[in-house]
Amino acid sequence: MKKLHITILLGTAREGRLSEHIANFLYTEIASREDVTIELVDVKDHLSGRTIPPWEENDDTKVWKNIVAKTDGFIIVSPEYNHGYPGELKILLDQEHDAYRGKPVIVAAVSAGILGGSRLIEHIQPVLSEIGMIFLPFSLRFDNVQTFLDEKGNVTRKDEYLSRIKKTIDALVLYMKRLEGVATELQTHKK
Repeated sequence: MKKLHITILLGTAREGRLSEHIANFLYTEIASREDVTIELVDVKDHLSGRTIPPWEENDDTKVWKNIVAKTDGFIIVSPEYNHGYPGELKILLDQEHDAYRGKPVIVAAVSAGILGGSRLIEHIQPVLSEIGMIFLPFSLRFDNVQTFLDEKGNVTRKDEYLSRIKKTIDALVLYMKRLEGVATELQTHKK
């Protein structure tokens, strides 16, 4: 049986981003699973400087479109900036449309505050739903992220998250398995 593929998308290009440590932590935890393959994609590697619509043939978007095509489920790791999510994440998401349909997504929200990125999740959910992703209600919230890491960027509070991460990824994989054929069929239908 084919292994399903998860893409972790690090959704900020800001210098000094703490979200990068969370994305790497999630990658390490998920990489030990035998039922999936995984890759970490950094929005910083896909900056285009402008919104490129999905129907426009453009060399800058080919790599992202290929990643989306092979992905069965997504984890978006993003900080909450000013009650929302980074603009570069929106620009990247807007480069594709049909290939997202029917693919499950969870959000790992990163925040320096106590709400754990709740407003980010509120703002990104309608966008992900509009582009056809299946938004799962199993978001991960990394609040007070500065207390989650030591001075070298190593994760210090991982024990309190490991059980939740495992349950969340188990749910994502279950949805990926159940939606695999549905996603393929939906991608051939136009709105």
